[in-house]
Amino acid sequence: MAGIIGDERGPGSRQSTAEIEIEADFNLKYEYIIQAITAVSGSPQSDGSVIKLVEKIKFTPPKQ
Repeated sequence: MAGIIGDERGPGSRQSTAEIEIEADFNLKYEYIIQAITAVSGSPQSDGSVIKLVEKIKFTPPKQ
């Protein structure tokens, strides 16, 4: 994900305008949703810091 977002930060950057929409199956376990959110929201570094990636995450209503 970091390769798609890039290193630029600040107003107008790809990081500030990126948005993810998750359409999950009605029967999907929550742990998989959390894994998806974790994967797109930040990139952990070796020093313990996190580089923020996508902050705008929304969900479509689940279909039964």
